[in-house]
Amino acid sequence: MIQKVIKNIENSRFYMENPFFCVFFRRKSTKIDKQKVPYKSPPNMLPLPLALRYLRAAEVGWPEKSSTIELHLRVKREKRSIPLKGSVKLPLPAKPHLRICAIAEGDAADVARKSGATMVGSNDIIEKILQGQVKFDICIAHIDSFPLLEKIAKVPGAKRWMPSAKKGTVCSEIGDVINMTANGVQYKEKNGLIQVPLGSVRQSYV
Repeated sequence: MIQKVIKNIENSRFYMENPFFCVFFRRKSTKIDKQKVPYKSPPNMLPLPLALRYLRAAEVGWPEKSSTIELHLRVKREKRSIPLKGSVKLPLPAKPHLRICAIAEGDAADVARKSGATMVGSNDIIEKILQGQVKFDICIAHIDSFPLLEKIAKVPGAKRWMPSAKKGTVCSEIGDVINMTANGVQYKEKNGLIQVPLGSVRQSYV
């Protein structure tokens, strides 16, 4: 009986005369393919402390920023749903060489200094920016110092680093924003995958 069925399947006329059997046969094979397969760990998987030691050994003689540890997450979400995005704070500085300029006055300036801003000031920082005497990677302004930003709005390249409420760099809690900027990383889902850089190999105490 089985040999007869196989012979009929190989015959093209059987598909034309029996379309329901074709549908049934395809559905059955698809259901079998979707059965859960037990997970098997890759043979080259190592514990995290041991893997970091191997990576540090391979880093000898190379620049400090050559290797980055990343976390890759597969995300399964419903169709037409909003992609996941946000930020997460790490226990170690994610960007140790990041130069943060904080424009604030009074108590807000003291909070910015304690939070780790590289340079803090108000009118004095504005004058140095106009003269091109300071270099920084990101600029954060307190909401009370927002009117001072009009003076540097036309500085070449200001669109790249100019603080704004949309970017979250004009705020009232300037200390929290500086901490998140220095010690946090942003993530965004793309094609069902989230890639989060956690730091370099040399930033671990393991």
